[in-house]
Amino acid sequence: MYKLGRMKYIRSIAQVFLLSSLYGCSEPETGTPVGFVSVLSGGARIDGVLGNSKLESFDSQLAFEKVATLYSADAVPEIDFATNQIVLVDLGERTSGGYSIRVDSIYESEGALRINATEIQPGSTCFVTAAMMTPYVFVKVFSVGKVEAISWKSEVIDCNQK
Repeated sequence: MYKLGRMKYIRSIAQVFLLSSLYGCSEPETGTPVGFVSVLSGGARIDGVLGNSKLESFDSQLAFEKVATLYSADAVPEIDFATNQIVLVDLGERTSGGYSIRVDSIYESEGALRINATEIQPGSTCFVTAAMMTPYVFVKVFSVGKVEAISWKSEVIDCNQK
């Protein structure tokens, strides 16, 4: 009986460890929530953008336009950089389409910004393009604090859900 109880205990500990590594355990957010809105997003073809992941902020319209045109043919919106900034979140090279990024929240503490984002992955039932892609999002942040870190979660979508 003791052996069976011990095995259940070990299995429970292993399940908690597995779930925490899959979904991430995060500390409670500290700081002030900062407003933001996505201004450009999608999956850039690798031929226009290097396949490395990146987190980059822009404090001028010229710098923003220069990089945004590598990612998208869409019109680049005008931004008031006196009170806002643009942050690029780029997942890096993926072997197919169907991937995307969702910025969940941004917090500011002592002039530093922390971004919480989710990588959305296509499930096994999804039809995706076979082309190499770089999922990205340009986010207008209603603050000019320095971007210091990003925390990632992963989410797999089920394309057969109704």
